Amino acid sequence: MNLTAKRIFLRPLDVTDAHVLFEQTQDETLRYLTGTTATFSIEQIEQHILSIQADPSRFDFVICLNSGG
Repeated sequence: MNLTAKRIFLRPLDVTDAHVLFEQTQDETLRYLTGTTATFSIEQIEQHILSIQADPSRFDFVICLNSGG
């Protein structure tokens, strides 16, 4: 299920997004702004995404630009 607007669209978080989340967790400013103090491996992030997908009470989406994805 995708939700689309003029400039952006939302889609469910997928394990293929792990590399983007991994890169974001390497950014010290983003970790500070989100209150994240731990560091994570790509495998830990993949496992976290899989656990989110298996939880019927969660709905996690990513925001994407229509131009270029």
